[in-house]
Amino acid sequence: MSVAFENARLFAETQRLLRETEKRADELAIINSMQLGLASKLDPKGIYELAGEKLRRIFGVHGIVVYSFDRERRLVIDEYAYEKGRLYEIPPQKMTPLHEMVIHTGETIFIQENSKGFFEKIKHSMPAGGMPRSAIIVPVKSQGVVSGMIGVFDVDRDFAFTESDVRLMETLTNSMSVALESARLFSQTERRAEQFRVLAEVGRRSEEHTSELQSPYVI
Repeated sequence: MSVAFENARLFAETQRLLRETEKRADELAIINSMQLGLASKLDPKGIYELAGEKLRRIFGVHGIVVYSFDRERRLVIDEYAYEKGRLYEIPPQKMTPLHEMVIHTGETIFIQENSKGFFEKIKHSMPAGGMPRSAIIVPVKSQGVVSGMIGVFDVDRDFAFTESDVRLMETLTNSMSVALESARLFSQTERRAEQFRVLAEVGRRSEEHTSELQSPYVI
């Protein structure tokens, strides 16, 4: 009987490890897919939209927001906002205590239940759509500074997300941050190349003009 119990325990443990391995493989496939998609985008707007669409398909949630922060003017810029089949266009908003919290802590906010109570406590109101019941909010960082946030919400269920979902969200958000930084560096390199091109053209014309002035007159 002891052997039978031990075999049953080992079988259950093996099945658990197999499910965990399969889940990790699925997560890696999701991460690779998103990274490949992001690598093809060189403009920030395209990166934000691709990230929003990918997250919507991956999590199958009711609501997703992708915001960038204008920290100098204390504004929140809507880059992607979706809820229940509808894309929203939200004008720039003043930062709320939620955004200030994300900037100050630089840490993920994981709300499993009673998110309404959480949002009311910090005096945050939703700019569009319904009040969620559970949520994951991950800061977007650029060179170690919080430059935005991504949030996924479920407006109908408590405990809609797991710790595994949180880890996956953080990994995908980091992938988006890397893509945004690459786009910034690409844009910066292009601007510098254009500046060098203009300077080279000015220098060439200046040399031609100087050469014309120094040419001997022919009578």
